[in-house]
Amino acid sequence: MANHLTTKDVQALLATYCEWLSQNTVLTQCGEWVEVSVPFLDRHNDYVHFYVRQMGNNFILTDEGATIADLRQSGCELTSNKRKKLLQTILNGLMIEEDHGQLKTTATLETFARKQHDLIQAILAVNDLYYVSSASVQSCF
Repeated sequence: MANHLTTKDVQALLATYCEWLSQNTVLTQCGEWVEVSVPFLDRHNDYVHFYVRQMGNNFILTDEGATIADLRQSGCELTSNKRKKLLQTILNGLMIEEDHGQLKTTATLETFARKQHDLIQAILAVNDLYYVSSASVQSCF
């Protein structure tokens, strides 16, 4: 007889994922900011990181410009209409703003988990814009 997987079984598996994620997330105090390094890999196989700061009852979450700066350093300028539109589509879909090259969002205590998740997704998706750049196409040949 085949094993029957239940929602309770999957809930237990999801709990192990949350535990793994927590155990592999590194927090570092940086003055008023806390650097959060999560075990999701960017295109360099480096862990994704972002910064959090409390401002009154809110929290500011930002990549401090690292994602867009890395694209530019890799030869992927976000100046063409197509790339600007792709960037804005990604950010609009995740409700993340671009502020002077920084990917950032504001969260409350109630929305922090979701906003953190959205920022991580935005960092990874914007990082992938490298693959639509002429620099990445030329490096394939």
